Amino acid sequence: MPQNRRGGHERFWVCHDPGPNSVIEDVCFETDLRTLAAQVRGGFDPEGRHTNALIYTDPVAARADAEARIFARRAYDAALRAAREGGVVKLDDGGCPVVVHPGSEE
Repeated sequence: MPQNRRGGHERFWVCHDPGPNSVIEDVCFETDLRTLAAQVRGGFDPEGRHTNALIYTDPVAARADAEARIFARRAYDAALRAAREGGVVKLDDGGCPVVVHPGSEE
């Protein structure tokens, strides 16, 4: 990644929590300080709707974080839907939601 005159990075990646239908490009994007400032003025809100925003200088790490966040959101949403349909949601040893339907073996 190119550095600016002061030794800092000109471009970086921002990753934040996904919405229910988010794809990688919604959750993780490359930007610079000037463009990020414009995005904040335009409604990007790391304290609210765009929660848990992190900044990365490594695009591979940013993409891996975005993929993990999307996977976790989809697992959460699937468990929530199943629970609404009569299942009971428990967490497995890794902290992932697992749906147990009444009358089934655990």
